[in-house]
Amino acid sequence: MKQLHLNFWNMEKDTIAFLDKNEAEWNKIPVIVKNVAKLKANEALIAQADKTQKEKDPSGHTSQKDVQFEKMTQLGYKLSCKVTSYALEEENQVLLNTVDFSMSQLEQGSENEVVTRCQIIADKASENLLYLDDYNVTEDEIKTFRENIEKFKRMPVERDMITNERKGAVKSIPELIAEARLLLEKLDNNVDGMIDDPAFVNAYHQIRGINSRRGGRNTKKTEPAAAEK
Repeated sequence: MKQLHLNFWNMEKDTIAFLDKNEAEWNKIPVIVKNVAKLKANEALIAQADKTQKEKDPSGHTSQKDVQFEKMTQLGYKLSCKVTSYALEEENQVLLNTVDFSMSQLEQGSENEVVTRCQIIADKASENLLYLDDYNVTEDEIKTFRENIEKFKRMPVERDMITNERKGAVKSIPELIAEARLLLEKLDNNVDGMIDDPAFVNAYHQIRGINSRRGGRNTKKTEPAAAEK
């Protein structure tokens, strides 16, 4: 949250706390009751947006995704070398052309292309499993490799969901702040026009005067200066 928005939010919370503490001054005035309820609902939404913005950090998921990519390609390269060894021994050029990748070739291109290569390696290993015992290829190895491919495929989706949630929260904060400004302007007039206790009115405006508007202007209406005699 930007500092300007944080300052305003703190003022909004302080204003609500003051109104709650002095509820007897306004709880019989329907329009103030209505606007205070709206202000509380607004503040709760700002709090939720701030919480989402802090919690939904995609950087951790990006790091995890990089680790999983490395794990998947390492497993894929190892299995590729084993199946390639079999293809070379059997002089199976078709199989060799399908599974023979260097590490750089395996990792080249888009994520989808890398995943496709890994899936091809797994498929070819499964198809030739009966002949790969001497090359230390096992069914469990292929299964583990496939599980790692599927785990990697899910990770971009999770990361993108978190990124979108965070973006939505960031976007909503200034909109909620603008809504709160309008509610507080209504309450300023409600308090000035309908509450007779000067101590309450002055205390309310002291709280509202802190970062309440752009430029930090005080909310309390001032009387015109008396004409000089």
